Amino acid sequence: MGASFEEVPGYPTSMLSSNYNWTWYDMQSSGSSDWVLIANLNNVPVSYQVKFGGVVPPGGTGTIPAHGRVTATFPGIMNGPVEVTSTGGPVMASQRVLWNGYFNETLGMVLS
Repeated sequence: MGASFEEVPGYPTSMLSSNYNWTWYDMQSSGSSDWVLIANLNNVPVSYQVKFGGVVPPGGTGTIPAHGRVTATFPGIMNGPVEVTSTGGPVMASQRVLWNGYFNETLGMVLS
């Protein structure tokens, strides 16, 4: 993707959480694409919710099947903080950004 490459370490399953956070999301600036990836490592489906500045946008909720994942995008949104929560089990969450050809992936910060 573009002129850069990024590698991100995984989480040990013991560190998975039901709440992840980032400071910002931008699918509004020119040259910017932003994705929220949520993976369910459980043997049962889980529900998820994505909030921007405390507000759940259209498409910000759903269910992930056992061992499934979603790649959520929210065109037109530029807001933060970003919060991903799950019910039914912990998940793994990351945010991928492509900005003017430069790629970055960040794992969600777990707040206790």
